[in-house]
Amino acid sequence: MGKKEKEAVEEQDSPEFVFNHLYLEYFPLIYKYSYRIVRNHEDAEQFSQQTFTRLYDYFTSGQIIREPRALIYRIATNLCYDYMRKKRRVKEAMKSDSGVSISNPNPEGELEKREKTELIRNALLKLPPRDQKCLLLYQEGFSYSEISSIAKVKKSSVGKVLSRATEKLFRIIKNGEVT
Repeated sequence: MGKKEKEAVEEQDSPEFVFNHLYLEYFPLIYKYSYRIVRNHEDAEQFSQQTFTRLYDYFTSGQIIREPRALIYRIATNLCYDYMRKKRRVKEAMKSDSGVSISNPNPEGELEKREKTELIRNALLKLPPRDQKCLLLYQEGFSYSEISSIAKVKKSSVGKVLSRATEKLFRIIKNGEVT
């Protein structure tokens, strides 16, 4: 968030103006972030809208928002991970009913790329939620301070959390612990 946006948020003169400004700036970023987690355009759109609905509730409640970017991403992260936990439970229940898998015919290069992406995604899901959040936020370009605020980790611990999470991720992939 630039200096101009911080000044606008600090003033809190018009919550609607500040909200609209944040919506215009962050909606596409939140959509992209949500899509990376849920891998579905409609769900990403829905979670992006829900994120800003909840943000608007913060503004109208009169609460002062010191780190709007961190709050926006925290809301989106929680919505997406709640959905993924629910989806995983449903998928596991359905998997026990049917072992049939449907695949799309793709060119070899695209198939290989998707397989690698899916491998990393499945490996990420094996990590604890805190590690998942931190890695995804870091990959999105967040500072340690912002990651600390969103993931509720001490700022001094973010680097170590990222380092250990990366090691765990590589270990999971190397040991073939993903399906």
